Amino acid sequence: MLHRARDLLMRQRTQLINASRAHLAEFGITAAQGREGIKELLAILAQDESSRLPVDAHASLTVLARSFRLCRR
Repeated sequence: MLHRARDLLMRQRTQLINASRAHLAEFGITAAQGREGIKELLAILAQDESSRLPVDAHASLTVLARSFRLCRR
C-alpha cells in the first residue's frame, strides 16, 4: 500500500509540474527542465503580480503552485 500511495503522489506532482510549465509557456514564460527549472518558474510566479499574466491565469497558477509545494513536503 505504501508504494502505491507514494507512486500516486509522485504522479500527481509530475502532473502539477507539467501543467504549470505548459500554462506558463502559453504566456511566454519558460525555464529549464528539472528541479531548478520549476524553482525558477515558481519564483517568477511569486514575484509576477500581473505584469505578464492575466489576473485569472495568475490566480489559477498560484493554486497549482500551492498544490505543488504541498506535494513536496
